[in-house]
Amino acid sequence: MQAYAVRDIVAGEELQISYADTFATRDIRRERLKKLFRFDCQCAACSQEGDELKESDRRRAALARLYDEIAQYGNA
Repeated sequence: MQAYAVRDIVAGEELQISYADTFATRDIRRERLKKLFRFDCQCAACSQEGDELKESDRRRAALARLYDEIAQYGNA
């Protein structure tokens, strides 16, 4: 496997990948991570509660819809 950077990487800088669907709700992300990778995510996004969590899930749903719309127009 090879990976290519789109910018210079500073020595010691942490590289990250996404384990889950970025646009999924927290509950769905956590469920998939638990099932596939056997860990309970405690990142800032997954640790939200109450109104913050509801707003985060709402924004993710809106982004998923926009992503799908853009993909449709790209195939036209």
